[in-house]
Formats: sequence, structure tokens, C-alpha cells
Amino acid sequence: MLQIGIATDETGGKVGTFALAYAAHKAASPIRFPPTVALTPVVANWIGKITKGGD
Repeated sequence: MLQIGIATDETGGKVGTFALAYAAHKAASPIRFPPTVALTPVVANWIGKITKGGD
């Protein structure tokens, strides 16, 4: 965390790093959800065709 000007001990640094990662994950949700919703049926059909073709 020192890179952004915050000095912490080891535990505080880990908690801060986790908090930043969690915030970044949540901030990226609007970017990740539409492709996931759109591509899930396509991928499921593709996987279904592969498994049916292997019988």
C-alpha cells in the first residue's frame, strides 16, 4: 500500500489489498455481466453438441 502513500503493518496491508481487489471486482461487474448472460446459452449449446457427438 506504500505505492499509494499509505503505510500499514503486514495484516493491515493484506486487508487493504483484499479491499482494493474486492472493490475492483465489484466495479467490473457491469462490464462482466452482459457478456456472461449473452454467451452462456451459446457455450452451453456448444458443450451439449460436443457431449452428444461423443456418444
